Amino acid sequence: MKVKLIVFIFFSISFLTTFSQNSKKSGELLSFHSIASSSYLTAQNQVSIAEVYPLLRDRYVTPIYDIWKKQSDLNGEFWAYDGLIINIVSVNINNVHPSRLKLSDERRATDPGGYYVEGKYIDYREHQYFDEIKEVNNYNVLVYYFKDFIKKYFTIIDQQNRYYLMGSVTCQENEVRKAEAFLETLLQSIKFR
Repeated sequence: MKVKLIVFIFFSISFLTTFSQNSKKSGELLSFHSIASSSYLTAQNQVSIAEVYPLLRDRYVTPIYDIWKKQSDLNGEFWAYDGLIINIVSVNINNVHPSRLKLSDERRATDPGGYYVEGKYIDYREHQYFDEIKEVNNYNVLVYYFKDFIKKYFTIIDQQNRYYLMGSVTCQENEVRKAEAFLETLLQSIKFR
Protein backbone atom coordinates (compact mmCIF):
# COMPACT_ATOMS: atom_id res chain seq x y z
CA MET A 1 0.00 0.00 0.00
CA LYS A 2 2.74 2.46 0.95
CA VAL A 3 4.70 1.55 -2.16
CA LYS A 4 1.69 2.37 -4.39
CA LEU A 5 1.23 5.71 -2.58
CA ILE A 6 4.90 6.61 -2.95
CA VAL A 7 4.87 5.66 -6.64
CA PHE A 8 1.74 7.79 -7.25
CA ILE A 9 3.24 10.75 -5.41
CA PHE A 10 6.53 10.39 -7.25
CA PHE A 11 4.89 10.30 -10.68
CA SER A 12 2.54 13.20 -9.90
CA ILE A 13 5.38 15.39 -8.71
CA SER A 14 7.68 14.20 -11.49
CA PHE A 15 5.10 15.02 -14.14
CA LEU A 16 4.42 18.50 -12.76
CA THR A 17 8.14 19.17 -12.37
CA THR A 18 9.06 17.78 -15.80
CA PHE A 19 6.13 19.50 -17.49
CA SER A 20 7.00 22.85 -15.97
CA GLN A 21 10.75 22.46 -16.48
CA ASN A 22 10.28 21.66 -20.15
CA SER A 23 7.95 24.62 -20.54
CA LYS A 24 10.27 26.92 -18.64
CA LYS A 25 13.27 25.95 -20.71
CA SER A 26 11.49 26.67 -23.96
CA GLY A 27 9.93 29.91 -22.70
CA GLU A 28 6.38 28.58 -22.87
CA LEU A 29 5.16 29.46 -19.37
CA LEU A 30 2.41 32.03 -19.18
CA SER A 31 1.64 34.31 -16.28
CA PHE A 32 -1.58 33.21 -14.59
CA HIS A 33 -2.70 36.83 -14.35
CA SER A 34 -2.31 37.30 -18.10
CA ILE A 35 -4.90 34.60 -18.85
CA ALA A 36 -7.14 34.34 -15.79
CA SER A 37 -8.07 35.87 -12.47
CA SER A 38 -8.90 34.72 -8.95
CA SER A 39 -9.61 36.67 -5.81
CA TYR A 40 -7.27 34.27 -3.96
CA LEU A 41 -4.35 34.45 -6.40
CA THR A 42 -3.53 38.12 -6.08
CA ALA A 43 -0.28 39.99 -6.50
CA GLN A 44 -0.28 40.56 -2.73
CA ASN A 45 -0.43 36.80 -2.06
CA GLN A 46 2.12 35.84 -4.71
CA VAL A 47 5.44 34.57 -3.39
CA SER A 48 8.72 33.94 -5.14
CA ILE A 49 10.30 30.54 -5.52
CA ALA A 50 13.01 31.68 -3.09
CA GLU A 51 10.31 32.41 -0.48
CA VAL A 52 8.28 29.25 -1.03
CA TYR A 53 11.13 26.73 -1.25
CA PRO A 54 11.91 26.60 2.50
CA LEU A 55 8.18 26.38 3.29
CA LEU A 56 7.73 23.37 1.02
CA ARG A 57 10.88 21.66 2.31
CA ASP A 58 9.59 22.05 5.88
CA ARG A 59 6.26 20.42 5.00
CA TYR A 60 7.75 17.39 3.29
CA VAL A 61 9.39 15.03 5.72
CA THR A 62 9.28 11.96 3.47
CA PRO A 63 12.45 11.12 1.47
CA ILE A 64 10.41 10.95 -1.75
CA TYR A 65 10.38 14.72 -1.76
CA ASP A 66 14.09 14.88 -2.28
CA ILE A 67 12.92 15.44 -5.85
CA TRP A 68 13.23 19.12 -4.90
CA LYS A 69 16.86 18.99 -3.91
CA LYS A 70 17.35 22.59 -4.89
CA GLN A 71 15.30 25.69 -5.37
CA SER A 72 15.76 25.62 -9.16
CA ASP A 73 13.71 22.38 -9.28
CA LEU A 74 10.53 24.39 -8.57
CA ASN A 75 8.61 25.98 -11.43
CA GLY A 76 5.48 27.93 -12.10
CA GLU A 77 3.93 30.59 -9.92
CA PHE A 78 3.25 30.39 -6.19
CA TRP A 79 0.83 32.04 -3.80
CA ALA A 80 0.46 31.77 -0.04
CA TYR A 81 -3.04 32.02 1.36
CA ASP A 82 -4.15 31.25 4.92
CA GLY A 83 -1.22 28.89 5.53
CA LEU A 84 -1.71 27.06 2.22
CA ILE A 85 0.67 27.14 -0.74
CA ILE A 86 -0.82 27.25 -4.23
CA ASN A 87 1.30 26.41 -7.28
CA ILE A 88 0.14 26.85 -10.87
CA VAL A 89 1.98 26.18 -14.12
CA SER A 90 0.18 27.82 -17.06
CA VAL A 91 0.89 27.20 -20.75
CA ASN A 92 -0.70 27.74 -24.12
CA ILE A 93 -2.61 24.58 -25.03
CA ASN A 94 -0.70 24.34 -28.34
CA ASN A 95 2.43 23.54 -26.30
CA VAL A 96 0.84 20.51 -24.62
CA HIS A 97 1.21 16.99 -25.96
CA PRO A 98 -2.13 15.78 -27.39
CA SER A 99 -2.19 12.86 -24.93
CA ARG A 100 -2.63 15.39 -22.11
CA LEU A 101 -5.63 17.17 -23.63
CA LYS A 102 -8.31 14.70 -22.56
CA LEU A 103 -8.99 14.96 -18.87
CA SER A 104 -10.47 11.46 -18.90
CA ASP A 105 -7.10 10.11 -20.12
CA GLU A 106 -5.31 12.21 -17.53
CA ARG A 107 -7.63 10.75 -14.89
CA ARG A 108 -6.71 7.21 -15.92
CA ALA A 109 -3.01 8.11 -15.84
CA THR A 110 -3.23 9.43 -12.27
CA ASP A 111 -5.48 6.64 -10.94
CA PRO A 112 -3.57 4.76 -8.22
CA GLY A 113 -5.56 1.53 -8.67
CA GLY A 114 -5.55 -0.75 -5.66
CA TYR A 115 -3.83 -3.64 -3.90
CA TYR A 116 -4.54 -7.11 -2.52
CA VAL A 117 -4.70 -7.99 1.17
CA GLU A 118 -5.22 -11.65 2.02
CA GLY A 119 -6.69 -12.29 -1.42
CA LYS A 120 -9.13 -9.37 -1.27
CA TYR A 121 -8.74 -6.44 -3.65
CA ILE A 122 -8.71 -3.06 -1.91
CA ASP A 123 -9.50 -0.13 -4.20
CA TYR A 124 -7.80 3.13 -3.18
CA ARG A 125 -10.69 5.03 -4.73
CA GLU A 126 -13.17 3.73 -2.17
CA HIS A 127 -11.60 5.20 0.96
CA GLN A 128 -8.23 6.80 0.36
CA TYR A 129 -8.31 8.51 -3.02
CA PHE A 130 -10.49 11.15 -4.64
CA ASP A 131 -10.77 12.29 -8.23
CA GLU A 132 -13.40 13.96 -10.37
CA ILE A 133 -13.77 15.77 -13.65
CA LYS A 134 -16.20 18.67 -13.66
CA GLU A 135 -17.08 21.90 -15.36
CA VAL A 136 -16.47 25.07 -13.38
CA ASN A 137 -17.15 28.57 -14.69
CA ASN A 138 -15.61 28.60 -18.16
CA TYR A 139 -13.29 25.58 -17.90
CA ASN A 140 -13.08 21.85 -17.24
CA VAL A 141 -11.02 20.54 -14.35
CA LEU A 142 -9.66 17.25 -13.09
CA VAL A 143 -9.17 17.24 -9.32
CA TYR A 144 -7.25 14.34 -7.78
CA TYR A 145 -5.56 13.51 -4.48
CA PHE A 146 -5.08 11.03 -1.69
CA LYS A 147 -7.40 12.12 1.09
CA ASP A 148 -4.76 12.14 3.83
CA PHE A 149 -1.94 13.54 1.72
CA ILE A 150 -0.85 17.19 2.13
CA LYS A 151 -0.94 17.99 -1.57
CA LYS A 152 -4.11 18.29 -3.68
CA TYR A 153 -3.72 18.38 -7.47
CA PHE A 154 -5.75 19.84 -10.32
CA THR A 155 -5.52 20.12 -14.10
CA ILE A 156 -7.53 22.78 -15.94
CA ILE A 157 -8.34 23.20 -19.63
CA ASP A 158 -10.34 26.29 -20.55
CA GLN A 159 -13.42 25.62 -22.70
CA GLN A 160 -12.07 27.67 -25.58
CA ASN A 161 -9.05 25.31 -25.73
CA ARG A 162 -6.49 28.07 -25.29
CA TYR A 163 -4.82 27.25 -21.96
CA TYR A 164 -3.67 24.28 -19.92
CA LEU A 165 -2.95 24.69 -16.21
CA MET A 166 -1.53 22.20 -13.75
CA GLY A 167 -1.66 23.12 -10.12
CA SER A 168 -1.65 22.06 -6.53
CA VAL A 169 -2.57 23.20 -3.05
CA THR A 170 -0.14 22.17 -0.32
CA CYS A 171 -0.97 22.27 3.39
CA GLN A 172 0.39 21.25 6.78
CA GLU A 173 -0.36 17.66 7.87
CA ASN A 174 -3.11 18.83 10.25
CA GLU A 175 -4.84 20.94 7.55
CA VAL A 176 -5.74 18.31 4.95
CA ARG A 177 -9.51 18.92 5.14
CA LYS A 178 -8.95 22.67 5.04
CA ALA A 179 -6.92 22.24 1.82
CA GLU A 180 -9.70 20.15 0.25
CA ALA A 181 -12.33 22.78 1.07
CA PHE A 182 -10.09 25.60 -0.13
CA LEU A 183 -9.36 23.82 -3.40
CA GLU A 184 -13.07 23.84 -4.22
CA THR A 185 -13.31 27.54 -3.28
CA LEU A 186 -10.21 28.34 -5.34
CA LEU A 187 -11.57 26.56 -8.41
CA GLN A 188 -14.86 28.45 -8.14
CA SER A 189 -12.90 31.72 -8.07
CA ILE A 190 -10.83 31.13 -11.22
CA LYS A 191 -12.14 32.84 -14.33
CA PHE A 192 -10.40 32.89 -17.70
CA ARG A 193 -10.19 36.13 -19.63
